Amino acid sequence: MHLQTQPWAALTRPPRPPHPFEEDAMQNRIRELRLKRGWSQAELAEKLGVSRQTVIAIEKGRYDPSLPLAFRIARVFGEPIEAIFTPEEGNDAARA
Repeated sequence: MHLQTQPWAALTRPPRPPHPFEEDAMQNRIRELRLKRGWSQAELAEKLGVSRQTVIAIEKGRYDPSLPLAFRIARVFGEPIEAIFTPEEGNDAARA
């Protein structure tokens, strides 16, 4: 019996293993602080010099900002970095 392979089968990849630092994700208060000031995501993005998609990704926790961007975020909100970004509960950084 001949098994026909699907043409896209060669293009699929096995799932990648998790990166060792992925569990070091951060929680943030950016959405809360932005809404408190009545800013849209686009307005915050303009103040930070990034795209609206970047703001969305940071707010949803899909992207941790670079250190320079984290400092800009803190400056825009007038808050210390550690008041905006905290380690997620349950990872090693949160327990340290």
